[in-house]
Amino acid sequence: MSAWEADPGRTVPEVVEAAYGLRPLAVERLVRESPNGVWRFTTADGRYALKRLGRPGQERWLAFQDAAVTRAAAHGVPAEPLLRTLDGLPTASAAGALWQVRRYVGGRHCTDGDAADLRAAAETIAAVHAVPLDGLPEPGANPIQDMEFWLEAEAGALDDLGALVSETAGPALWEETADAYRGAYARARAELDLAAYQALPATLTHGELAGSNLVFDDDGKLISLLDWDGVDIRPRVYDLARALLFLARAGRGSFHVHHGLGVDLLLRASGGHPLRPAELRAVAPILELYFVPTPRYVGQLAASSPATLRWYLGWAAGGARAVRANVQGVVAELGAHTGRQYADGRAVPLRGPS
Repeated sequence: MSAWEADPGRTVPEVVEAAYGLRPLAVERLVRESPNGVWRFTTADGRYALKRLGRPGQERWLAFQDAAVTRAAAHGVPAEPLLRTLDGLPTASAAGALWQVRRYVGGRHCTDGDAADLRAAAETIAAVHAVPLDGLPEPGANPIQDMEFWLEAEAGALDDLGALVSETAGPALWEETADAYRGAYARARAELDLAAYQALPATLTHGELAGSNLVFDDDGKLISLLDWDGVDIRPRVYDLARALLFLARAGRGSFHVHHGLGVDLLLRASGGHPLRPAELRAVAPILELYFVPTPRYVGQLAASSPATLRWYLGWAAGGARAVRANVQGVVAELGAHTGRQYADGRAVPLRGPS
């Protein structure tokens, strides 16, 4: 569980005053294991959230992120656009890092397996995927690349991963997890390659759909979609696969998906454009490759939190072993359901293959 604790340090006040002209009256730090640092601070005119980017994006991608979130908010997605610096920029460079500020939105997070929360989440996902793309800048290189990395990597890259894990977390841990990663990679790549993935219907995607990134008010209304660090134009099924696993799961840390809730979530989140067979076939491979750690992420965790790295490697291996079996029933039922919709003409497909 995450929690906020008072931060008496001078770094945050100095950064936000110099870059944004804001004077914090109180500062709190979010206590959680993450490459990012997150704070909330109170000023005379309200409360703000500050993020120190642990996976800094290139200037081109940061411009896309700013434009995409602004566009999403303008089209009804509950998202907080980035606050501008005194220089009119969406991202500040200070104290050797990149920083972003948004208005802070308080509330509770999504409850795993709660049907009402999942319905609200599905509506928001559909809204993100419906955001018009015309006029958005080119995304550039997304700083968060997980399964996409493995779609174009050769099997020898797993040996490189093994060498890195052995160096940073110990050879014994690699021996415990290697079979899980190799198995997931082999199964997924037998069914999906980069060209097939890129041919799937693409939309604006959030990239990190999880319960902790959804904020609800006391009446159960979804009021904010947080953490747009992975926003990109990519196949929409990437978001839907992640939502299936991390929203319809039995509980925090679990890989078990509630069948009925998972089917309902993806039917609603597809926004009237049911998943085509090629998209459904991609769900399990996308999730399996998500659980194969990228060398870049291993290096980031090794530098920021070695203890978290050891936990993560074990957790990811568990997901790599279990996720296909845990989602295949949902995928099969969706296939039968949407097949009937397409057969009788009730479904409108997005652009992409069948």
